[in-house]
Amino acid sequence: MAILPLDGKRRNINADTHTISGYSAHADQKDLVNFVNRMQQKTNEIRIIHGNTKAKRVLKKQLPKLLTEGKTHIPTKMACIKLH
Repeated sequence: MAILPLDGKRRNINADTHTISGYSAHADQKDLVNFVNRMQQKTNEIRIIHGNTKAKRVLKKQLPKLLTEGKTHIPTKMACIKLH
């Protein structure tokens, strides 16, 4: 159980939280590709949710080369995403 700020209130969230080091919200495409490449444990899914449409599509083409069996998604605006 984690307590996280959501919609201006602190809420109990039934989820695990993890800290990711080596990642910057100001990273460019090269930095993001390098970040994924350096991951010791590869993820099975990446969702690209920030940036302009063209940049997201270019990044999406780069990432599958780095993921053994993973999938890369660009969710539509306001999409509902089910987390496992």
